[in-house]
Amino acid sequence: MGSSHLPTSSQSAFFLLTITMVSLRVSLALALLSCLLQLLAQAETTQDPEFQINLDGTGAQEGSIEDTGVEGESSSAIVLDGSYKVGSNSTGVGPPSGPGKRRMSNRAWCPGYFYPIYSSWYCRYRCGSYGYPRYYYQSWRYRCYCCY
Repeated sequence: MGSSHLPTSSQSAFFLLTITMVSLRVSLALALLSCLLQLLAQAETTQDPEFQINLDGTGAQEGSIEDTGVEGESSSAIVLDGSYKVGSNSTGVGPPSGPGKRRMSNRAWCPGYFYPIYSSWYCRYRCGSYGYPRYYYQSWRYRCYCCY
């Protein structure tokens, strides 16, 4: 008598799990791609002068977002380059710090920075206007990091 080659229960479960994981990853990738394409299409068609997407590298940096806000007739770029900064300052925006609301660490997560920014007060203003509770200003590099 020949033996049948039916999959075992664990093999079936592993196969179903593998198929599920692959389909989830493909679905997530397609959803992210769709959102990115919609964002780029909206950025190209918007008439809002606040932001411009620069993908050709002719501006500040390739893939950066141009901020045309005025600080002495200049413009600055938002560079998305996440890092932790020690010694950040408060912008005055965010939840009030009451008893028991102290920061446990003096490190702050900064998802990006504006460049060039020429003063600390403008750095504080710019980050606060976008809702960031903290900022870190590097005067020698003209960088303004907006942080959480």
